[in-house]
Formats: sequence, C-alpha cells, structure tokens
Amino acid sequence: MLKIGGVALTEREEVANRKYVQTFILNNSTTLLGGAAVGDWAGLRYNFLGVTGPDSSLEWLRNHYERRPVGDVLRLVHTLFTQVLKPWYGQPRWEPVPLYAEHDPRRLFPTLCDAGEQVLGVSAEIERMPCPELGVDLLNPFHVLQHEFQSRRHRSRLWYTSICHGDLNMQNVLVDERDNLYVIDFSETRPRNVVSDFARLEAILKFEMVPIENETDLRQMLEFERGLLSSSALNEPPPMTYPGSNAAVDKAYEVILLLRRLADTTTIFETEMVPYWLALLEWTLPVVLYRQASRWQKRYAALSAGLLCEAVVRAERA
Repeated sequence: MLKIGGVALTEREEVANRKYVQTFILNNSTTLLGGAAVGDWAGLRYNFLGVTGPDSSLEWLRNHYERRPVGDVLRLVHTLFTQVLKPWYGQPRWEPVPLYAEHDPRRLFPTLCDAGEQVLGVSAEIERMPCPELGVDLLNPFHVLQHEFQSRRHRSRLWYTSICHGDLNMQNVLVDERDNLYVIDFSETRPRNVVSDFARLEAILKFEMVPIENETDLRQMLEFERGLLSSSALNEPPPMTYPGSNAAVDKAYEVILLLRRLADTTTIFETEMVPYWLALLEWTLPVVLYRQASRWQKRYAALSAGLLCEAVVRAERA
C-alpha cells in the first residue's frame, strides 16, 4: 500500500509510526517499509495484510457499526480500547497539561472561525448566539475559540496523559472477517490528554452516524445533547433524554456510555469533566467545515459546541 501526501504530514506519520506504533501495537497496524519525497510531495510504503493473509477481507469499522447490532459494536469498541490500544492508555502519566492549547482545533482547521460566519452566519465577535430550538441563548463557541482559547492557552492543570491516536475515526480502524482490528493513519499520534480518543469517537457517533433531516430532528438531538452534557463526572452515566424514536440514536447512546466508562478507567478514576469536554469541543467545532455534513448536522454541531462551552463554564466554576 502506498500513501501519498504533503511532506510535513508524511514526516509526522513516519515519526509517529516508528516511535509509537512499531513499539506498541505493531501486530494490529501497518508495517512501514520505507518512503521517498519529491518536491512538495512524499509517500510512505506499507505492507498491510490481515491476520489471515492476502485473502483477508478488511472493512472500515464504520461499515460494521452501520450494519451490525449494538451488542457486536460494543464488543468491537471494547476490544479496540482494552486490547489493541491498551499499550497506549495502560500507563498514563500525571503531569501538567495545557488543555486549551492542546485542544485548539485551529491547528488542523485554521479557517474555523471564518467558516462559522460564512456557513452559519455566526460571527466570532458576538459573545452569545440564539438557540430557538431550546428557547435559550448560548455562549458562542466561535467567540470562545477566538478569544478565550487565546487567553487561556498557557494555563496548565495536572491531568493524565498517554499516547493517543489523534484522529481515531471509524475509517482509521479496519476489521477483518474474524473481527480482528487494525488501526491506521498516525500523522496526529502523540502523547496528549488521555481521554482525547474517546471524545473523538463520541463526536463521530453524534455528528456523522445520526441522520438529521429537519427542524424536529435537530430539536430532538439537542435535547439528547443536553442529557449527555448534564453529567458532572466521568463516572456519572448521562441520562437518555432523546424524546424521539430513532434506532440510530439508541445505538449511539449505548456506545457513548461505553466510551465514557472506558475514559473513566484510563484516568484511574479522576472524574473531572473539563478535559473531556475540551477534547470533545476540539472535534465538534470542525463539523461546520465537513463537506459531507448537511446544514442540519452543521447547525447541530455549532449549537452542541455552545452547550459544551456552557458546560465547561459550569464545571470550572464548581
């Protein structure tokens, strides 16, 4: 398999592969065979076969999530974190973490605040934005990103860190015909806030795996979001507050409960929510830039980000 990309991105992936993949999870990943660069472009050559050899059938975890019952999905997700990636999360370090700097999504999405205004009409210079679906005004997450993240980027707090994938989406996990799991794409892999990968998957479940087609769907998902954000500790299961009847939401909820439990375990039962909320916000705000997302999904993500900012403020005051 040949992977081609920009020089900087390719160099990051090569370093991460040698430092974090070959040392920890080699049997459940690609084997790096070499690389080359010409001008602004570079490539990496991988040898990648499933455990059963060249006839192995590999599919994205996303495909399995969509077609298999929730029990199977929970088993796959549990195996991913507790077996395949356990060497990453199993020995977290307690150290100062600059959470606002670490979870600033503009590192990968530098035009994010401009996109909020262009796509949704939400200027980063306005402190609050209306949410008529819930009958409230919310903190404007683009304003928070533009102003609060900048002023807080040098603040650190003691928290657990570990090696994290950095973009653990369901196209970066492959499943073979025997349910063996393989992880790919390590350009963003590095030590960081230990709950980062769990929050990344939660964002995908809500903003990519649940269809939102009209205003009623949006309002019901925001009620669901309120329930998820009502937890005051990682070990506190959020209530199911979705008022509709949608099997996709039920499945997402069950998997989110598992992700929160696993995240709680990796923190050795430090239950503070702010590190999780900020990791979740990092991958909620960029949905406005996703070409595959509908306008309803983009608005859901923006309002969810506003609710997240409110949750962070409440938690920090407490």
